[in-house]
This record gives sequence, structure tokens and C-alpha cells, in this order.
Amino acid sequence: MLLLVFLAAVLQAEPARTPLVLKSPLQDKNFYFLTLLEKNAARPIQAAEPLRQLRQAKRDSIEQAAACKGNVACALTPFRWTADEIAAAGEALATPEIVAAVEREMRASGMFARWESMTGSELVSRAWTDAAKQMNRLLDVYGEGAKPRYGEIDAMAYDPKSPYWGRMTGFLAASILEEAAIEMPLFFQPPLRFALRLMEANHRDEAARYEPLHTGQNRAAWQRIRKIRWADYPYPVIIVPGSGTDRLSVALSPTGRERLRLAVRRYQQKKAPLILVSGGNVHPNQTPHNEAIEMKKSLMQEFGIPEHAILVEPHARHTTTNLRNAARLMWRYGIPFDKPALLTTEPFQSGFIDTPQFQARCEKEMGYVPFEIGKRLNVFDLEFLGKVEALHADAAEPLDP
Repeated sequence: MLLLVFLAAVLQAEPARTPLVLKSPLQDKNFYFLTLLEKNAARPIQAAEPLRQLRQAKRDSIEQAAACKGNVACALTPFRWTADEIAAAGEALATPEIVAAVEREMRASGMFARWESMTGSELVSRAWTDAAKQMNRLLDVYGEGAKPRYGEIDAMAYDPKSPYWGRMTGFLAASILEEAAIEMPLFFQPPLRFALRLMEANHRDEAARYEPLHTGQNRAAWQRIRKIRWADYPYPVIIVPGSGTDRLSVALSPTGRERLRLAVRRYQQKKAPLILVSGGNVHPNQTPHNEAIEMKKSLMQEFGIPEHAILVEPHARHTTTNLRNAARLMWRYGIPFDKPALLTTEPFQSGFIDTPQFQARCEKEMGYVPFEIGKRLNVFDLEFLGKVEALHADAAEPLDP
């Protein structure tokens, strides 16, 4: 009996192996917790007196922002969360009624997989704290021009000191204020909407592009996956990281195309039934070309690979997230997770992935290593095992959380 109870608890805690339903992808991927609050906990939040007071205080301060007359710092300040506000809201949200409204979906989503050992109230409080800090960070980077982790490719698109941007932020504050009176009853919604609009204004919607994948770019492969006889192949999938170019006029780099040739040979040798290409709109900054999408086009048009054999992961911005996102997609799509995939790329990148330095970079940037590297087969190929923790959303990377 105790064993059955234990197994039931494990199954309940394990994230669902299915694509998330993303109605507003930019918000849902960056602020999934706040999306759940809007969907499941609006009534108790509106009834909580501390949160009602916080909502009114925010509204009063935003009225001042709408009259800032071109001063960016003035316009942004009322939308920031202070340490006291974050703490007060975290305590008010961690009540039994609100926790009960969101905890099950939080755990099932996998978006908080690294916090699985927390209690429900701890989970809600931590998720709120991360969301509030992330809103503040978006104001810093896409409102005032603070340097993101990778400034060369992720920075804001406008000069934050220009008269135009000063007028724009004041206009945006006034627009949010008008909307708040009509359709933003929850205390966090005006700052949330303001932060997301800053991302949109800077053309930083990369996280939302091509979603939902399983009904769009990955539809053919997604429909085939459930019919694949995995035992017929030594590997479930061949993972190919993308490679950016150094010019806007080039859609697919020579390195990216050569990586595809390696993968195609292995696919034709029936090493795996699927090729998974990973890479976002990365190099050069604000490029219109998406690495994974261009690789898919090349696989179909140049190499004759059928669409149902190709999976795209079009959001990764670095080698670290190429691998993390590949693990995510494999889990979400029900691809076997208990045997290694084949990771295929050129010797330089393959050699770097297979080093303690690369693992240290993952630890530094994400706080953990979301995969295991297995046997090296040759200079091009490594065995790759994803971890369920890879599903955890990264609040520090708004372009690919």
C-alpha cells in the first residue's frame, strides 16, 4: 500500500509529457505563473485586502508616470516593484486558497521543475518573487538600455536617451493607465503589460515566434511521433545545433549547412527516425532569419528529407540552450527520454560541448546542467541524455526562457 501511495505521488509530481497550451506565448513563456493567476485565482486575489491596497497604490503612482513628459526614468519608476512590495505580495499570495488554485498546474507544467521539493506556499512565493524581479529586469534592459547577458545580440533596439524614446515611454504609461481602468483588475497586471509592451516595442518577441510549434512548424512530425517504432533505431533523434551568420543577407551559414550534411548521412543510415534542428533569430542582431527554420527548409529542399522527419526548435540563442531546448522538446513530444539521442555537429563545437568548461558555462548561466553527455562516438557525434529539469523556465533569459 505504501508503495502504491509513493508511486502515485511520483506520477502526480512528474510534469506532463505534452506541449503546453500557449494562448499568449510571450507572456505565457516568460510569466507562466502570472498567467495561471489570471486564469485560476483572479477572485481570491481581488478579495485579498493587501493586494487590493497594492493595486491602488500602483495605480496612483502610474498616474504620475503618465505625466512624465519625456523623462524615461520617471515613466518607468512607478512600474517597478520595490523589495517591500515583492515581499508583501509574496506573503499575500501564499495563502491556501490561492495556492490551491495554481499549484497543480504549476507542477504539471514542468516550468518550475527545479523547485519540485518546495511546499505549495513556498512554490507560489518563489514564483512570484522571480516574476516581479523579471518585470524589473525587463524595464532595465528594454526601457533604460541596461546590458543584457549577451549585449551584442539581445540589447534594446532604440536609444534610451533619445527624445523619441522619452515620448514613447510616457505614451505607453498613459495607454496602460487607461487600459488598467477597464480590463486590469489584478495588482500585477499594469506592470506586467508595461514590461511586455517594452519587449514588443524593441522587436523582442523571439520567445513567441512560431508558437504553437506542434500545430505549426512541427505538425507533421508531431502527428507521426506516436506511430514511430523506436526499437527499430539506435537513437530516437539526431540533434543538430544551428549556426548563425555574420550578415543579414545570408539565411543559412556554411557551417549550418555542413552540419546538416552530417545529420542527413546519419538519417539515411537509419540512425534515428527524426532530425531535430535548433536555433533562433540570433546572429546578426535583429536578423530576420531563423536558424532552425532555415535548416528545415534546407533539409527539405536541398536534401529531400520529408517534413514528418524534421523537428524545429526555433528559440535557442546559444549552444547551452540548443541542448536544453532539445531536451524540452523531446520530453514534451513524448520522444524516448530513457535512452540517448545522437548529438551531431562539427568537431570544434562537439569538442567544446564535451568539456568541463561547457558544463561550467551552463552552471553559470542557468544554474544547473540540463543534460548529460554520454559516449563520444567520433569527432562529430556524442550521445546526449536530457534531464526533466530542462523544462524549468529561465527568468533571466526573456528572449528564450
